[in-house]
Amino acid sequence: MISEKPRRIALFIDFENLVTNTGISAAAFDLQPAMDQLLERGKVVFRRAYCDWSRFREATRRLHDFGVELIDVPPSTRAGKNGADMRLVIDALELCYAREHIDTFAIASGDSDFCPLAYKLRENDRVLIGLGRKPPARRGGEIPAIAREVVGSLLARATGPLNPSLIKETIVRKEPDFDEREEGFSTFSKLLQEMERQGLLKRQQVGRQWYVVPADAPASSTGPAHDDATSDEA
Repeated sequence: MISEKPRRIALFIDFENLVTNTGISAAAFDLQPAMDQLLERGKVVFRRAYCDWSRFREATRRLHDFGVELIDVPPSTRAGKNGADMRLVIDALELCYAREHIDTFAIASGDSDFCPLAYKLRENDRVLIGLGRKPPARRGGEIPAIAREVVGSLLARATGPLNPSLIKETIVRKEPDFDEREEGFSTFSKLLQEMERQGLLKRQQVGRQWYVVPADAPASSTGPAHDDATSDEA
């Protein structure tokens, strides 16, 4: 049997974002489980973590023990995307173009701000691995943020009713690990039903097929949406 070729992996850690958005304390941060998973896939040849390290000094020694290069990023005074995010994206893209032997990029972060970077890496035939703390399964009724974001964006651009499969595909493109069952819904249809109950959308039946339309849409329906709602970005 032919074994899979070991990957050459670059690990990027948005440390402040990771500990802030997942509730992990800096003192208790443990990179070992993530490293174990990555080493099963190949060799981690590049390791960097980004943060204002004056705020998280208690984590620096552990990261040094794993051979992680610490990039100090002063706090940003701008609203929105912080300096660590931007520095990480720039460094990852530079590495992608400068070192072709690195075929896999692992991004450890606490949110999905890196979707544009993910698209660019995939365009260059790189494998992307997302690392983060998996949240506990939600009880039915709590709509995941990614579903709200995608549905709202697609409906804003749609020229007609949306096929639920388009919504699901767009969510998975943005978050490849998305699974509605882990969010507390047995099927994707159940998730859409709950979103309708909360006034986020309306479901309309056209023939034997259910479609999604804005919550304030009239009862009558045209055909399903086409070009404007089929973009890769949502």
